[in-house]
Amino acid sequence: MPSIPSYCRCGSGKPSRWLTDSQNIPLRGVCDDCEEAAKAKYEPWVFSGYDQAFLDEYSGERIEPLD
Repeated sequence: MPSIPSYCRCGSGKPSRWLTDSQNIPLRGVCDDCEEAAKAKYEPWVFSGYDQAFLDEYSGERIEPLD
């Protein structure tokens, strides 16, 4: 994972950690104070699970894998 600032950017002064999606992809740094507000900026399926077929349907196009 990319490096993350040691303190959250929300201004709380608390240590930060990665907020990750359901496939463990890092989205942004959060702390206990701002985690719920950060999650609210994403669609619920980001945290509950998705696969390539869902993304194809959601975007309306087929994304071909890179070989």
